[in-house]
Amino acid sequence: DLVLPAARQHLRRLEELHLGRNKINSLAGLAGLPALRVLGVASNRLRSLEGIEGLETLREVYADHNGIDSMGTLVRLERLHTLDLSANRLAAIECASLASLEELWLNTNPIATLSDVAQLSTLPVLKTIYLEGCPVSKLADYRQALLRLAPRLQQLDADMIPQS
Repeated sequence: DLVLPAARQHLRRLEELHLGRNKINSLAGLAGLPALRVLGVASNRLRSLEGIEGLETLREVYADHNGIDSMGTLVRLERLHTLDLSANRLAAIECASLASLEELWLNTNPIATLSDVAQLSTLPVLKTIYLEGCPVSKLADYRQALLRLAPRLQQLDADMIPQS
């Protein structure tokens, strides 16, 4: 467990936890943090986000530079506003239940086709997405396809989208 059992009672009101660059390979033990809003676990040894699925108060997750290959454990995090899973092993976007998501950073993942990003159309308030460095970003119709999938985008990769 990440959190010692004796310390859990004292941490129940913890709102931010940053554990980057600690060689962590599991997020088991975070269930005892019911007020957690921001979780930073970048540059660890994570292969999944298992362990955060019950943290329904989370608004921001920074888990870039790990070995994560699925977004499936995020399905219950309906309040999630910002998600950074850059430089992982994601081959597709699994985000249909994340209706509050505004910022999504997935650059440098092996996301290759437009069908791999199709679930972006289910995100009603998505404003920013980064897919730069993913194979899909090299497709000829990448920009137009993303704007069709997510018409409210204000930023695609490093480019601001002119608003009409």
